[in-house]
Amino acid sequence: MEEHPIIITLRSDGTTAVVFHPTHQADVAEELTDALGSVSEDERGGYVYPVRPLKRWAFKALRKTFGSSGSVAEWTRHWRGHWIVIRADNGVRLPGVFPSHQAAVEAEVAYILEECIHQ
Repeated sequence: MEEHPIIITLRSDGTTAVVFHPTHQADVAEELTDALGSVSEDERGGYVYPVRPLKRWAFKALRKTFGSSGSVAEWTRHWRGHWIVIRADNGVRLPGVFPSHQAAVEAEVAYILEECIHQ
């Protein structure tokens, strides 16, 4: 499983922003809450979808039915074909088409981390 960095930003208004990958670092969420206090806002960075419309429809239907964890979600992560990333905050597609779900996730994380660093 891919390791993703955790970025903690202390804002001038006294709040803390934490960027981490909940699927790959689920154990971290509880530790962060214990250390930093309760979560007041939880935002998803983006959505990774297959490029092909029929496959994208099936992916969304399976994820809606079975969620983002478990054996069905894991199976969908290994589908062959090209993938895209859609930002969760504004629905804008990130540049590029990626050869695997994992490559798309890595691009999504890199984009979010880069954006967080430059805020």
